[in-house]
Amino acid sequence: MNKRIIAIKISMFFVILISIFTYLSVLVYPKDNYNEYEWNTISQKGIISEADNTIDLIILGNSEADTSFNNIELYNEYGITSYGLGSPAQKVYESIDYLNLALKNQQPKYVLIECNFLFSKATDIEITNNNFKNVFPLLRYHHRLFSLTKKDFLFQYDYSYNNVMKGYRFLYGSNPPVDMSGYMLHSSISEHVLKANDKSFKKLISKCKQNDIIPILFSAPSVKSWSYSRHNAVANYAKEFDIEYHDLNLDNPINIDWSTDTSDYGEHVNYLGAKKVTKYFGEYFLNKGLVSHKSEEGYEKWDESFEIYKEQMCEIGINVYE
Repeated sequence: MNKRIIAIKISMFFVILISIFTYLSVLVYPKDNYNEYEWNTISQKGIISEADNTIDLIILGNSEADTSFNNIELYNEYGITSYGLGSPAQKVYESIDYLNLALKNQQPKYVLIECNFLFSKATDIEITNNNFKNVFPLLRYHHRLFSLTKKDFLFQYDYSYNNVMKGYRFLYGSNPPVDMSGYMLHSSISEHVLKANDKSFKKLISKCKQNDIIPILFSAPSVKSWSYSRHNAVANYAKEFDIEYHDLNLDNPINIDWSTDTSDYGEHVNYLGAKKVTKYFGEYFLNKGLVSHKSEEGYEKWDESFEIYKEQMCEIGINVYE
């Protein structure tokens, strides 16, 4: 057997192998945007069901992002359509994936980036593995091989799930911080950002600009997660890329009351704190030129979502108009 025949057989083997792998990847890819995704990404996958090009603002980041920005109340108060793609422990490279997901059917004008994820752990190997999973979903969803249904083999997709809070994660109850003595003490030091996070963050900013999206950086109020050294690190990025940065920890511009506005001892703001963050950015983005879509044709689902949200809040004793 000559070398040419061996090379052909090897090539055919890999073609067949890749074809099988690709088919299985399509087969196991979730066919809906609700019950087949990881628990902390269900609400984020709701963006798939949003009408094309109806979202003006995307929010990215970890749990500091998805708990601090109440998207459906932003719509009710200001008519601005936003969607929160933050999730617990979200990494910077994952935010790029979420932005890519949004760009499949949306063209937001702004992306608001909560920057606490810059200080999470990440490695180049972790990012490479994630990239392979994006190319071959079989690597991410291989567990579904044992729970496939008829709709998987018929490739029947149902992306109709509507997240009425538009990505916001509700926290209630008040548990104030135990110790605030070290909170936002002035420092000239900039906290170190891991190389993997630095590269991913720069890719995220570049991705925004390549798609004519204006990135805005912010830091949600957090006694436990934030510090002046972290503020300095983010301020350096803002200066490097000539973009705006809003640190809501610095001089407390939204009058957070730490005795009432946090449910977990200062780690995250609760519903009351999120209302203040949302009001701050609602007024900011109105001044930036984002328009109200309330009562506008094509946005009826937003009004319906708010009514459902209002009923849900009423059931637990919250009047959303207070």
